[in-house]
Amino acid sequence: MSDYKKSSVLTALDGYSYGSVPFIGKGKSFKTGTMYSIIEACPDLYSRPKAFYDFPSVNIFPEDYQAYSVSSFDDIVPGSIAIFEDANRLFASRDGKSKANMCLQKFMGVISHKDILAMFTIQNTANVDQCIFRDQEVVNIHKMSDQIGLAYERDEFRGFCQDAISLIPMFAESEGVDWHYVSYVPSFEEILIIDPPKWYGFKHSHALRNYKILGGEFGCKV
Repeated sequence: MSDYKKSSVLTALDGYSYGSVPFIGKGKSFKTGTMYSIIEACPDLYSRPKAFYDFPSVNIFPEDYQAYSVSSFDDIVPGSIAIFEDANRLFASRDGKSKANMCLQKFMGVISHKDILAMFTIQNTANVDQCIFRDQEVVNIHKMSDQIGLAYERDEFRGFCQDAISLIPMFAESEGVDWHYVSYVPSFEEILIIDPPKWYGFKHSHALRNYKILGGEFGCKV
């Protein structure tokens, strides 16, 4: 998409000073790629600093991307886009009383004051803390979900996931595009078709390839 103003979704997101934008879909459904594609397509989003929480390295991004690493919510600069890649590893729903989840709940409560737009990639909504979906204005962006995993989705979103499974392949075929580049945004009733940035590649889609599951400030304990 060469002109973001042709999309109601992109036009709206480009004007959001704060909010929650979860990218929902199974593994390898291009959640991360779609997130970066949207940021790339929207001038105001691209111009904002981007805080990557518990992320291996921000050196993979263009020099003007203003990407910086954080391991604490307090290090996220007001006005930033806060990016939480594979949020289930960070804020698991089964760890509702964990330090990470309690901090996330406090953080989501003040992002409107700090003008922070929070973006999450999520494989299944049941796997993550629900404050992601309830504490601020939310725009869910749906990719392809897994048919089996669909049975375990939160009831509030299962229908949207099912719609995405039906609509994405249909529009991909009718438009002659790769289904990975197609998204469904129910709150806008829009099918979004957007190409990835020219700089996007394997090192971005597999940024967590060497991530240590037991490491990090809030890593799993054995």
